[in-house]
Amino acid sequence: MWQTNEYGKKKMKIRICILTVIIIGTGYIQAIGQQRIDRQFWQDVVLDYQLGKNLLETELSYQTLLAQENKWYSLNISPAYERSINKYFDLICALPMSYTVQTDTSNSFEIRTMLGGRVYFTPGKRIETRFTYRFEYRFFHDQSSSEWVKSSRSRFRAEVIVPINRPNYYSDKMLYCLGDVELFSTVDKDVEERYANRFRIRVGAGYRMSYNWRFEAIYMLQQSRNNVEDGYNSVDNILRLRIKCYFPFQKKKVMNTPGPEGGSGY
Repeated sequence: MWQTNEYGKKKMKIRICILTVIIIGTGYIQAIGQQRIDRQFWQDVVLDYQLGKNLLETELSYQTLLAQENKWYSLNISPAYERSINKYFDLICALPMSYTVQTDTSNSFEIRTMLGGRVYFTPGKRIETRFTYRFEYRFFHDQSSSEWVKSSRSRFRAEVIVPINRPNYYSDKMLYCLGDVELFSTVDKDVEERYANRFRIRVGAGYRMSYNWRFEAIYMLQQSRNNVEDGYNSVDNILRLRIKCYFPFQKKKVMNTPGPEGGSGY
């Protein structure tokens, strides 16, 4: 009975912490100056190939604004490499590239070099918590100009993943919920983009059908700044659908162990 009560208390503490983070993040977004509300739709396909402690990943993403009067969309590809150092830490490097229609008269192309790491606080436990840091050096080209703008920024993300019907995150036929908060910090100067990210909150649900296939539906609340037009702040409501495919395909049921998880792109 004592162990049951202790387990219940731990679950309650975790839920309170998650709720507190979401409330604080939402309050932070709502407290920022003049804002407008935009709605976006993102579709992601993530292809992963795992070789022991090494993970090769390519993420393809299409992002668009759900408004007839304001044209904006972005096509993205993000090849990445991850190396699991131990069960507590991964090294990450990536080379995201994107083509974006910022407005009716402004298009841009961007290449980013990214280095970072991911820390697992509860590897192999039912509730997985982790923290990811990424440093990006950006090469941004507005097609109306012949110049390339260089900028750098840091990204800090705290995540939690909770299985619903299985004992841990590495089981098949598993439903799970996820949540995270991410802060963007520009080191030098912003580039002239329509959605210069500042802060994100994500909540969603996923289904791991097998080792090879996972599906996620995510709602993302994002605070951005328009650096192309009048510099206004916006709160972006984003629906994000993700399909993840892991190679090589397994002929029999496999329960994999903690290792590089991917998701280093957008």
